Amino acid sequence: MLQNHVGRVVPYVHCFNRKLHLVVVQAIAAESLVEDSLNICNLFYKFFRNPTVYLYYQGKTLKRLLNQRWTGHLRTVTII
Repeated sequence: MLQNHVGRVVPYVHCFNRKLHLVVVQAIAAESLVEDSLNICNLFYKFFRNPTVYLYYQGKTLKRLLNQRWTGHLRTVTII
């Protein structure tokens, strides 16, 4: 560990992206309607990824919503 190497305590400082991620997660956890909406988006994604349904699906591609990556959330919510 770095602390052992330098011989003193080294505080952990979150990078800006990690801080932003923590804020977004807390905001979503505080509002159940937002969390439910994103869960529904994930259910749609899973449904349309089913091999049988996927053959007939001609719409825009839905993105899998990952808690670590927020770039696809707006696109997916907009499509739905």
